[in-house]
Amino acid sequence: MSQPLVSVVIPVYNAAHLVSETLNSVLAQSMSDLEVIVVDDGSRDHIAEVMQGYPQVKFFRQANAGVSAARNYGVSHARGHWLAFVDSDDVWHRHKLRDQLRLAELHPDVPLGTSLSQSDSLAALEFEPSIGPDGPPCVLHPEFRDVFQFPYLGCSGVFVRRDDFLSVGGFDTTLRCAEDVDFYLRLTHGRRGYWRLAYDAVYVRPVEGSLSSDSASGYEKTLAVYQRFLSRHPEFERQEPAVVRKTFAFLYLRYARSLLRTGRPRAETLDAAWRAFKGVPSIDALMVIVRALFLQDLLGWVKRQRQASKPS
Repeated sequence: MSQPLVSVVIPVYNAAHLVSETLNSVLAQSMSDLEVIVVDDGSRDHIAEVMQGYPQVKFFRQANAGVSAARNYGVSHARGHWLAFVDSDDVWHRHKLRDQLRLAELHPDVPLGTSLSQSDSLAALEFEPSIGPDGPPCVLHPEFRDVFQFPYLGCSGVFVRRDDFLSVGGFDTTLRCAEDVDFYLRLTHGRRGYWRLAYDAVYVRPVEGSLSSDSASGYEKTLAVYQRFLSRHPEFERQEPAVVRKTFAFLYLRYARSLLRTGRPRAETLDAAWRAFKGVPSIDALMVIVRALFLQDLLGWVKRQRQASKPS
């Protein structure tokens, strides 16, 4: 059996009702020299029954161990020179792999590729991308600081050499969240950043509780990943203090907003917002502080007044 050019790895957990759309978009790729690997991470639904309809797909099962372990397990069975990952609730544009492969060939010294994505409409994937004389549309981020400052690259768009993936040990299986951020930092540190396919090649389905969903817990894990990275590479903070300060301010602001939105204890919200403000003073951080200090009290007062005004 000949070696495929690209191995596509799809971790699945209780997504039997969604994975067919994902699989169909992968199998419909215009670049057909690929293998598709699905790893069931201990699902309790009818995923095995669904996979019977895809005999051309390699299907593996494991006891629930998290998405990192599922992706790594898939890679252990991969034979392709390149790896691409997609979550089981996302969908690809039909030319995604074709155009990413071309960009990887054009930028052989860049270790990581990804793509733009959108969550507006599945139908928005139905377009023909414009390909210029220099190849597919691309935005190059050639410095590690580009990854450090904005790590939300989207795992369903990732395109990477299998050897590079293995050289850094793959995804950290101790992480159930922010494992992608940790992987990007380890893969690109000391190397040339990443390139991004500059059209919406991925539809990220807005599913509550999905791998890409936003949460305060997610920001906590992301901040822990950054702190661990800096403990291992303290020289980066000495060399790029402004980048580190700006990045942590950005993360703490998003964390504070999430805490405020989900009604977590006020002290936690204030602490995160104050850290953001100290890092980079901004109106946005100040507004979170004001809302945390006064809005809850104001809403409570309004509620009490309404209750008091009701006729007994």
